[in-house]
Amino acid sequence: MKGKTEVLREARVVGLYPRDGGRILVVQHGDDLHLVEAQALIVATGAEERFPPFPGNTLPGVYGAGDCAGIGEASTAMLEGRLAALAILGQLGKKIGQARAGTRASLERLRAGPFGTRPRQGKGKLRALLKEVACG
Repeated sequence: MKGKTEVLREARVVGLYPRDGGRILVVQHGDDLHLVEAQALIVATGAEERFPPFPGNTLPGVYGAGDCAGIGEASTAMLEGRLAALAILGQLGKKIGQARAGTRASLERLRAGPFGTRPRQGKGKLRALLKEVACG
């Protein structure tokens, strides 16, 4: 490899411009902006949601799409955990009928809404795969 290779962690490319067969990058690293000349790039985007900067974006009640998905997944997991605990209590002889029915109803409402879309799609793909394997 010709030239110098440099790794910038926790950096964000905020501009990319062509220049003489290469590229000039404007890179935000901490509070500093750098101009970086590059013939080739390796971009590792990761999986962290980047929330756009705007006034008030840190106020309570302001959420990004990833936050909302996480809230939905956590809510479903908590209800499923409660159902598991209630099942164990039922096996120990505790009376849990009404609590179990209420928790199941809450879980079904959550799964039927927008937060249940991805799990429903996943179940459909899993069923199709199992059918293909069993019949294939």
